[in-house]
Amino acid sequence: MTEAISHGSRVADIAARRPEETAIVLLDGADTVETMTWRALDERSNRAARAFARRGVERGSFVGISFPNSIEHYVAALGAWKLGACAMPVRPTVPDRERVALLAVRTPELMVGGWPAPCPVLGSREFDGALDAESPDPLPDVVSCPGRATTSGGTTGLPKLIVDRRPWSAVPHEYSASKVGRIGFGYGRRHLVVGALYHTVGFFFSHRGLFEEHTLFVMRRFDPGAALAAIERHGIQFTVAVPTMLRRMARHPAVTTADLSSVEAVLHTGGACPPDVKRFWIERLGPERVFESYGSTESAGSATCRGDEWLARPGTVGRGGPDCEIRILDEHGNACPPGTVGEIHFATAGPPAFHYLGGHEPRTAPDGSVSIGDLGHLDDDGYLFIADRRTDMIVSGGVNVYASEVEAALLEHPDVSDAVVIGLRDAEWGRRVHALLVPGERRPTDSQLVLHCRERLAAPKVPKTFEWLPELPRDDVGKIRRPALVVEREVGERTA
Repeated sequence: MTEAISHGSRVADIAARRPEETAIVLLDGADTVETMTWRALDERSNRAARAFARRGVERGSFVGISFPNSIEHYVAALGAWKLGACAMPVRPTVPDRERVALLAVRTPELMVGGWPAPCPVLGSREFDGALDAESPDPLPDVVSCPGRATTSGGTTGLPKLIVDRRPWSAVPHEYSASKVGRIGFGYGRRHLVVGALYHTVGFFFSHRGLFEEHTLFVMRRFDPGAALAAIERHGIQFTVAVPTMLRRMARHPAVTTADLSSVEAVLHTGGACPPDVKRFWIERLGPERVFESYGSTESAGSATCRGDEWLARPGTVGRGGPDCEIRILDEHGNACPPGTVGEIHFATAGPPAFHYLGGHEPRTAPDGSVSIGDLGHLDDDGYLFIADRRTDMIVSGGVNVYASEVEAALLEHPDVSDAVVIGLRDAEWGRRVHALLVPGERRPTDSQLVLHCRERLAAPKVPKTFEWLPELPRDDVGKIRRPALVVEREVGERTA
């Protein structure tokens, strides 16, 4: 087949060929708590589509999905797509202020799951009954456009809604054939879903997995020991994780004894991976099984890197693919020479695939390339190295300090289990480098950490102050809202 088809049509096709084979397995820890066959997934999503239509959903509508990780999450998304609607996954539990702000940006035509909303709501308790009342028969095929709208990571303030403008369709086998060498995403894999489905990583890769006949093993919530056990017990071949998850798995006692021989590819994305964590997984699995993808929720472009490429150029996130050129531009829009840090831009064919609701569109250079706000440089061979997000850069004493570089140095200390670096107002330095840390088995002294950092960083980059916490306020996918941390501490200093 060489023509693009809808996700609904694809599930129906697989269900016709493999009706009683398992499509989705829901895991509590490593234990199976629920399964769904391909036929049941197809029929249940047909019922969902009819239930949604009865509540006003039609082609072009937005359907908010506020379920936690569950089979219902997949049924709801497929039900929306079978009507030509746009799936809008949202975090199940958020502060009221954030929920209200997001719904003010775009109120969906229907909200399913636990969120209250100023629109028709199909709550978690009513969901099954509403679907049971509908017919499982097929619906007329339709392609959603847009097909998905996801919130930003929220690291720069209240989340925006990022809408993918492209038709939500694909050619079977095409994605896996083009991506297996770049990110390890093959066809028909046993796929462990460790991330939250409201986040673009978990949502996109698992639905693309269904399209490519993956059997999904979906963790209700991530736990490092349970993830290792699930890989061994279920013969997992592929998973996508954020670096925070990989670090926690690498530090779990079972990581050295678990049977990971079934793993064909681990892909990490969604943030900078500390070099020691990267090396651990390359040594544990082999460089040909560890992949990285650098990009953004906006799908503006991407760079990819396999473990052997990283070993040859430690720190790189890879090169752009055949459909994406990476450019480094200065503040005037001029190209930077290799080795010079500038703003990272992606140039792809055609107009941007996304647009923002509730936020400013990303900067577009005169040459048409799009920035997502990160800084970095290219080497002579076109490999990309990330410096930091522009918003995370700290100017301290006139020196540009990249928070990610300082965090990577801190995380090399054996008694630092987590770290985030921010810049706080300072009369002498303008902004002082401040580190928030979670201790390991022992808590090192500030002077020990200063010595540790001086061996790895230039003097202006060494943190001036340290703060120890039981844990950092990361969300389900490891993101931290740095601006909120800065405000909390600067308000506290003014009122102290």
